Amino acid sequence: MLNIKLDEATFLESVKFHQENNIGIRGHADGSKEEQLTGIIGQNIICLYLGKPFMISDGFDGGVDITLNDSTIDIKTMGRNVYPQPYYVNNLMATQLKYNVDNYLFCSYHKKDKVLTVCGWTDKKGFKDKAKFYKEGEVRTRSNGTDFITKADLYEIENKYLNRINNYNELLGVGLPLTQSI
Repeated sequence: MLNIKLDEATFLESVKFHQENNIGIRGHADGSKEEQLTGIIGQNIICLYLGKPFMISDGFDGGVDITLNDSTIDIKTMGRNVYPQPYYVNNLMATQLKYNVDNYLFCSYHKKDKVLTVCGWTDKKGFKDKAKFYKEGEVRTRSNGTDFITKADLYEIENKYLNRINNYNELLGVGLPLTQSI
């Protein structure tokens, strides 16, 4: 997994964007304000790292956060107070599967250390084969024994089932066939 430290300028730009925009309007199981900020931070760190522009407010993006290698990518970021492990899961609301994206890039944001961990990626076509599905209202028990009730139909995929990203070149290769090098 690749760790990227959040710099102060990116943090401030993300907070400013968050204050001026409400990006979590799906109508059902919308992200909290904190979850929205986590997503903005995750996307902006990836954009900065890849030399792409930060999020801009021009309406709904159709689920496409960035384009890389002629491939559309939806960046999914979860906030945590620990660094992710191979057995940790990443969430994707089932309603988001309808968006026209090629790949999902999963990240974990360590809120205390302000570090984004790029956990890995998977193509949309193979996502459901690797993920577990949970119906809205199901009780989910985490690996640490705590539990929560799902607020919508939900897919979870463990980090160990993602295509690994350990460095900049592997991040640049998201969406390329795994046998092709950068």
